[in-house]
Amino acid sequence: MRLRPTVFCSALVLFAACSSTTATKPVPRPSASPSAIALPGGWTLRSDRPQGYSLALPSGWDYVVRDSRSYTAELQAVSRNSPELAGYFKQSLSADAQVRFIAADSSSLLSGFAANVHVMTSDLGPLGSAPSLKDLADAKVKLLSGQASVARPVKRAPDRLSGQPAVRLDYSLAGSTSPMVRSYLVVVQRGGRGYEYELTMGALPDAAATRFATLGRFFTLFPPAPAQ
Repeated sequence: MRLRPTVFCSALVLFAACSSTTATKPVPRPSASPSAIALPGGWTLRSDRPQGYSLALPSGWDYVVRDSRSYTAELQAVSRNSPELAGYFKQSLSADAQVRFIAADSSSLLSGFAANVHVMTSDLGPLGSAPSLKDLADAKVKLLSGQASVARPVKRAPDRLSGQPAVRLDYSLAGSTSPMVRSYLVVVQRGGRGYEYELTMGALPDAAATRFATLGRFFTLFPPAPAQ
């Protein structure tokens, strides 16, 4: 059984490869640090404090956070539960340095596609020269539209994530099970610089709508802080 990963790639990398356009528009600030959040039954909040975000995961999902103090222990736990999933996590982290967080449901492996979520972050540079959200989304759509594994067309719509203006991309992967993928792109400002966050989720069609809505609803941006 081969694990089929969600197609993902940093929008910043895509922008650099596809366009030289820059923008000087201000970008919004991240929302406040999450306090008590009423999660659905069986879901647990996970945070990456140095990168300034948190998200909720369903019970039983395995996950790793890049550069966390517990990274080795997290990966070892995933390996004990599912060596195949651990290999996928390591491959994904080594393939793109902007992937910060990966989680997946090992129980869905029997379907040939593991339901999963990725969080990527990118430092866009000084606000005066940082690419805009539109530029990043344009580059992302252009690359996805050229991927043989992506069933076209990629659907694009304005949305909000963690209270911030966002671009939502929806598409499916080629294959007999036609897994669905949703990505949110957000740009925030911090200390005179722009930062891009990308939340990408993959699931089989029968579970995609509910899963995507819940993951998006409980994704929160907040000012980064040292890891505890």
